[in-house]
Amino acid sequence: MPSPLHVAIPAAAHPYWRAALQRSGVPTASLDANTGPESTLFLPDAGDHDSPAQRQHVVRLHRAGAPVLAGTAWAQTLDMPTRLHWFGSADPGAVLAARTTPAPLAILDLPSAERLLRPAASLARRTGPGGLAVREVLADVDHGALRRRVERALCHLAHTAGRPFARFAHHPGAYRQTLAIRIDADGFRAAATAALRASLQRANLRSTWFVDVERHARGDGLAGLADLAADGHELQSHGFRHYTYRSRARNERNLRRSAAALAAFGVRATATAAPFGTWNPGFEQAVRALGWTWSSEFSRVHDDVPGPLGGTPDEPWQVPVHPICPALLFAAGAGVAEVHAWFLAELAACRERGEPAVFYGHPIDDLERCPDLLPELAVAARAAGPLWQPTLGELVAFHRERSTSTLTARSTATGIEIESSGPAALQVQMPDGSEQWVLGRGTAAALEPAAAPNAADSALLVPQPRRRVRADRAPLRTKKLQLARLWRELKR
Repeated sequence: MPSPLHVAIPAAAHPYWRAALQRSGVPTASLDANTGPESTLFLPDAGDHDSPAQRQHVVRLHRAGAPVLAGTAWAQTLDMPTRLHWFGSADPGAVLAARTTPAPLAILDLPSAERLLRPAASLARRTGPGGLAVREVLADVDHGALRRRVERALCHLAHTAGRPFARFAHHPGAYRQTLAIRIDADGFRAAATAALRASLQRANLRSTWFVDVERHARGDGLAGLADLAADGHELQSHGFRHYTYRSRARNERNLRRSAAALAAFGVRATATAAPFGTWNPGFEQAVRALGWTWSSEFSRVHDDVPGPLGGTPDEPWQVPVHPICPALLFAAGAGVAEVHAWFLAELAACRERGEPAVFYGHPIDDLERCPDLLPELAVAARAAGPLWQPTLGELVAFHRERSTSTLTARSTATGIEIESSGPAALQVQMPDGSEQWVLGRGTAAALEPAAAPNAADSALLVPQPRRRVRADRAPLRTKKLQLARLWRELKR
């Protein structure tokens, strides 16, 4: 049954949008005859916007006070003649229009889910502290940024209506921040592995190692996997041969061979990351065929939280990382101090968003050049409060359990009585800017409806800059980068 803290979404909405709300931790319910005006309505560009009964129900709920966040296709079908404030923008996810009476309404320019799920990646430019710029092959769609825009819009609408906005936290229990480390062991050099183990021990951090099996076997590195496991690190497959093929069959053979070799040394591989970060549909099909339930692919999704992307039942979950490693910064001319500043800034940004910080690097010619980076990140994170420090597998397990959380909420004269189940606290953001955290049972204080903000002054309505890559040069730059990586591999 929908409650004042649920977001109602049509049953026919594409699973992509439900998956996005799930990753945000937003409690959802199906928009149906039981939905009342106490719920916030999210109407992405879905298939049932052509149902007259559905449209009439939405209009009735909105006139009764339900805040509405609609995609453009939905908005064009709604009979809501009240004047809107229009804000032109070509940026997906930007607010196109908004109004506050009779209830808050905002229209987002949401691309179709089919377009968003198209497997496309190209060379992108990232800028950090001091204007330092690097390039990496990233997914053409920034799913994390789009998800956060939808979340901000829903929060803004609820607050405009004088209501709290709730989401399940991205950390378990009383934790308020998460730091996870991914290690891509693309080759093996005993000294580099020992140095990284020492750095992680000094930082008191655990990590997940994706092992390039062939070169570890060639360098007698597989025997040392037991030492990594004894340190508390998780071990997964980076393929037998460090290469991503286009076909499902060749990727599957490569991953199966790696799993068999790792099993001989006591490692049971259940997840992977595509070599070179070059995820493709054939690689995902191979992961599905193996029955592995997650992978970590920044050319598919980055700077987001773990979860499904397309929302299909058998879909391997993604564990997104920040896609820039220290080696890229060094290649761009950065010094050690600038590398530290980059990652400290990213750590602070994740903490500000309340999302897990997941960083990655390599033992050779990468993290060995900045041995104090991980200890400094650990010190900065722990100084800000209790830190949860999982492996990537533990991070996935937590978010899977969080996705099954339940919530009941009932409005009373004194507030909203809340009862929730699950591993995470419910973060209730109040219209006055305060926050309340409820783990299990609790009451969110009642507030009077807030004064409607001036739409032109709302930060929500300011279009975000969109990353642009010249279409005629992006494929060439991407291919050049992939060839450069392959050349470095062959020289090792």
